[in-house]
Amino acid sequence: MSRLVTELERREVRRVRPRAECELFVGARRFEGLIEDASRGGVFVRTIAEIRPGAQVRVRWAGTERFAVVIHHRPVPSFLRWVSVGGLGLRWATLDSVRAA
Repeated sequence: MSRLVTELERREVRRVRPRAECELFVGARRFEGLIEDASRGGVFVRTIAEIRPGAQVRVRWAGTERFAVVIHHRPVPSFLRWVSVGGLGLRWATLDSVRAA
């Protein structure tokens, strides 16, 4: 339990749980997702997409588009895929990082 409290305390910005549908674009590939957790720093998206950490993605959500970088991929074991979907932790990209890519 103390580990969870430590995790929560290191968050710098408030999070909301919009549960909003979104689209992820990586190059020419398109994936659907559900934003479950959002903050000014990034989002967690439930999706079947398996995108490697460090990859840049374009996120279309609520009529806007933003660039983000995959920070972590949370897979779901195959025997649980019928009840759950994995997801991606995304950090919003800065304009400088988008230009460098």
